[in-house]
Amino acid sequence: RVAGSLECLPIAVVEPLEDLANAFVLRAMVSTVAADDKKVVRCVGPLAKHRVQHALGSHCLQNDVLGAATRLFFRNLASGETLGNQGLVLSYLGKAAGAHLVGTTVSHAASMDKSLEPLDGRIQSAFYELDDIGEEFKHYRQTLVFDPEHLAQVQDRLELIGKLKKKYASSARSPISEILDYRNSAEEELSSLTDSGRDREGLEKSIAEAEKNVYMAAKQISAKRKAASEKMSAAIEEILHKLGMKETRFRVSLSEKAGDQMTQKCGPYGMDDIEFLISANPGSPLQGLAKIASGGELSRVMLAMKTVLSGADMVGTLVFDEIDTGIGGEVAVSVGDHMKKLASGKQILCITHLASIAVYADNQIKIQKGVDGSSTSTHVFPVGGEERVKEIARMLSGDASSEASLEHASAMLKKFGGM
Repeated sequence: RVAGSLECLPIAVVEPLEDLANAFVLRAMVSTVAADDKKVVRCVGPLAKHRVQHALGSHCLQNDVLGAATRLFFRNLASGETLGNQGLVLSYLGKAAGAHLVGTTVSHAASMDKSLEPLDGRIQSAFYELDDIGEEFKHYRQTLVFDPEHLAQVQDRLELIGKLKKKYASSARSPISEILDYRNSAEEELSSLTDSGRDREGLEKSIAEAEKNVYMAAKQISAKRKAASEKMSAAIEEILHKLGMKETRFRVSLSEKAGDQMTQKCGPYGMDDIEFLISANPGSPLQGLAKIASGGELSRVMLAMKTVLSGADMVGTLVFDEIDTGIGGEVAVSVGDHMKKLASGKQILCITHLASIAVYADNQIKIQKGVDGSSTSTHVFPVGGEERVKEIARMLSGDASSEASLEHASAMLKKFGGM
C-alpha cells in the first residue's frame, strides 16, 4: 500500500472520500439530537408538532397552581375544616350577622337602635354573598383535573427542551422550532451524502486502485530519476571542474521515503527523498550541499546546475552573488562564459569584482558609494561605450586612464562579446 498525502490521489477519489468523512461527522451530529437521546424525538418533536399536548401540559401546570391557591382561600372562607361547619371568615360574619345564632352583637344592637339597621343589613348581605362565593369555589375546585404523573412528565420535557435550547438554539428563549430546524437540516445534508451511492466499500476499492496506480507511477519516476541523476551528477561535476573546483565530487542522492513491509510512503512528487551531495576537497566525504558549501561554492554549483538544466528550468531570472570568490584567470573566464550561455534563455544578474566576468555582460551597471561631508550615499548607473572601457580597465588594474589598461580592456570586450 501507498501511504501519504491526499495530494497523491486523484481528485475523483479524494472528493468522495472527504464527503464520506463529512457524512460521518453529520451522522454524529444528528444522533446527538435525534438518536442517542431518544427523548429528543419522543418529546421535542411531538411537543412542537402537536400543540394540544403542549397546551395540556400547560393546563396541568395551571391546575396545580390554581388548586393550591383556591384550596387555601376556600379553607379559610367557607370550609368546615377550621371551625365547626364554616370557615374562619364566615364563622365570624355569622356571629356578627346573627345567622343561625340568637342574641349576637349587631342584630341585637340594631333592635335597640334603629340607626344600626343599615349596617346590620350590609353584614347580612356580606355573609350570604361570601357563603355563595364559597359554594362556587367548592364547585370550581371539583372541576379541576389533577394528574401528578402527567405533570411530572411535562416538567421533565420542559427541562429537556431548556437544555437543548442552550445547545442547539440561538438562545434559551428561542422557539422549539430552532432545535427541530437544526436536526432537520443535518438530516437533509446527511441524506444528500449517503443517498448518492458513495458507499464506504466502493470508496475503499477506488482508493486501493488509486494507491496501486500511484505506486506504479512513483516506481517509474524513481527509475527515471535514478538514470537521470547519474547523467546530471557527471555533467555538473564536469562544469564545476571548469569553474575552478577541480577536486570537487557531486552526486544526486535518491532514497525511498521511510515505510514498512506493508506500506510505502509517497508524497505529491513521488516516493523519493532527494538530496544534493558534494565534496569540495580531496579525501572529504560527500555531504549535503546546504550544510557545507560556502557562498562562492553555492553560486558556482548553482551556475553549473542551471547550465545543465537550462532547457527544463522555468525560473526566468537568476541572481549570482560572490560567484567570483577565490577564482581568477582562466577559471573566471570560464565562469563568465557559462553565464553568457545561460543568459541566452534567462535573465542573469551577477555581482562581481572581476573584469573577466563583467566583460561577458550585455549590460553593465556600476555601483559606487560616495561620501559628501557627513553624508554617505550609493549611486547606481549604467556604463557603456568608452565609459565601460574605462570601468573594465579600472577593474583590471585599478587604473582607468593608462593606455595599456584601456587597450587590454577594449581587447577583452571585443573578444568576449561585450562591445
